[in-house]
Amino acid sequence: MNKAKLPIREGDIYEVLSVDGGTFEIRYGYYEDFERDGSEPIPIYPDLEKSPVYGVSSKLIVTFMQNPCVHYEPRVEDAEAYCGCCKYYPNNKQMINACECRHNTIRTILERSKVL
Repeated sequence: MNKAKLPIREGDIYEVLSVDGGTFEIRYGYYEDFERDGSEPIPIYPDLEKSPVYGVSSKLIVTFMQNPCVHYEPRVEDAEAYCGCCKYYPNNKQMINACECRHNTIRTILERSKVL
């Protein structure tokens, strides 16, 4: 019996990702209103540059495609400048991850007080 594949609709879940103690529901949608005209919805990832999130280990959560920080170090020569191409981005092919760079963690209150 052949089941017809249902069309993807805005708001449908694309995937659920677990990252450093948090859960991210990635849903289909559009980044811009003009994209609604004649195109199918695409997976929409959170804008973690605009609204930073830290995991339970105090690591900064980043998306693969976001602009890298000042500590960016490419994995390979001529890599594109995305967080996912940085040596500090986990090499697990997941589109959201916890940055492994020691500069992108929140220091505890005790650590901050030692710095001051």
